[in-house]
Amino acid sequence: MSKAFQPAEDRTEYMDTDVFLAEFRMELYRRQCDTLDQNGKPQRSPDRRRCHLRDLDVAWRSRDRDRVARIMTLPQDALKGLACENLEDFDDRDAAWAVHVTHRILVVLRKWVKEKMTEEVYNFYVYNPKPCRVRIQWIATAMDDLLTYWDEHNPRHAEKLSNLYADLQKAAEEKDRYYERLNDLPYWNEKDFDPRDVKAKAGKLHDKLLHVADLTAQKLLKAKQEQNGSGQGGGQKRKITLEEANIEVRRLLREDPSWGWTVRNLATKVRCSTGTVARCPAWKAYNERRDQLRKEGTIQTVSLSREMESVLGSGEKDEVVQQLIAEQEEDQQRDAGQAKLYLSHRKKTKGRES
Repeated sequence: MSKAFQPAEDRTEYMDTDVFLAEFRMELYRRQCDTLDQNGKPQRSPDRRRCHLRDLDVAWRSRDRDRVARIMTLPQDALKGLACENLEDFDDRDAAWAVHVTHRILVVLRKWVKEKMTEEVYNFYVYNPKPCRVRIQWIATAMDDLLTYWDEHNPRHAEKLSNLYADLQKAAEEKDRYYERLNDLPYWNEKDFDPRDVKAKAGKLHDKLLHVADLTAQKLLKAKQEQNGSGQGGGQKRKITLEEANIEVRRLLREDPSWGWTVRNLATKVRCSTGTVARCPAWKAYNERRDQLRKEGTIQTVSLSREMESVLGSGEKDEVVQQLIAEQEEDQQRDAGQAKLYLSHRKKTKGRES
């Protein structure tokens, strides 16, 4: 506190009246400050129409707890009827989960970006500690799980989303630190407590998430239509059998003898689900041999063409078909005689049920 405002018994006498008056005027000016200049020093805005006296009552948060809840809480039906809500309808449930969780995050981000700055909302940013980071905490767990999924299935999506999410977190932290410096001022200004820059970062993340979700949803819909048939114009499409898929997988592996094949790539070529490819005997033999060579450290030195012949077998088309039919019947008999040991050929991402 300025000496000019100290009690008489605690204030030494001023020897210079000009110093006293200068400090007195500075204290009066500070008591009217509502913002900070570029150097971080308090200043008084020339336009006082958007300035408000700060409520120093610490009970604000308890009084306005219901108002804060209305700002943060989503409408009752906001999370109903989102895309891929029923995971059982899709063969690739992991991708369906990613689409559904993404749309839940989009609802939260959209509400934040489009919120109107009412008196209640301003009070939330003025009096609530770390208001921007509080908003991000609502999507933190879901975003972490989603980035884990994309890091495993599409690293390019994961990198772009991770960068945008990091930019949003950084902007929120900087804005909250700025709000903390404004807490010492007796007035607050509406222009300071409308976090447009943070909302802009949230909007960019929203747009990228929507783009990725749309691409994934289109692939899921296309796969579902290929399985069930469109029912219009071309009649009902028949679902490819395991035997037919195995023949195609074997042909692709022999025509392109590379150790870089994946279940997803083969499923795209064969036009079937990834689960069907994973159950094909040709893929199982190929994958087991590749894992063995990787463990031995000789995968780069083995002749791919010769290895494919030894793994997939040789023979004319009719001979191969008969061999595959025999393998199919043997697998079915084995499956009927023992319990299934696993639920999925892929590792599930943690926390997806939440």
